[in-house]
Amino acid sequence: MKKIKDPSLFRHVKSFLEVYLPSIRSKSRNTIISYRVTFNLYFNFLKESEGIALEHVITEHFNEKNILSFIEWLKCSRKNNVSSCNLRLSGIRVFCKYLMGENILSYDTYARICSIEKQKAPEEPVMKILTIGEMKKLLTLPDRKKKTGLRDWFYIALLYDSGCRN
Repeated sequence: MKKIKDPSLFRHVKSFLEVYLPSIRSKSRNTIISYRVTFNLYFNFLKESEGIALEHVITEHFNEKNILSFIEWLKCSRKNNVSSCNLRLSGIRVFCKYLMGENILSYDTYARICSIEKQKAPEEPVMKILTIGEMKKLLTLPDRKKKTGLRDWFYIALLYDSGCRN
């Protein structure tokens, strides 16, 4: 078994996941799993991008430069969307706040990590709404002399009247 360079960090990770989140912060099991996934991703990032093996990870690797690179790695290499990247950033921030409270991480480092802005989600395209003429044309398409046409006409009218969207 390889010797861990910073055993204190890993004790704090374990304490964070097993004591702080469930007992002090009253987080749900699923939330704790999300934090665990964030740690695993961050450690994978350090190994893949920075060449730092898990046993060589130290507290100083939780810094602004690495976290910015981590977010970029999530976007580019893993193709994560903005909300996933923001979730991982939030998880790292909470852990760094915990480390700061335990006097493991300096306030200066924590402040720089907190200064990393969450990404803004791209604006969703404006929904196109049918005009009255387009709706009238759509309602003339089904043949209402047949049962299936009457059924289709009914559902089209129902969807339109209820404000159904695509």
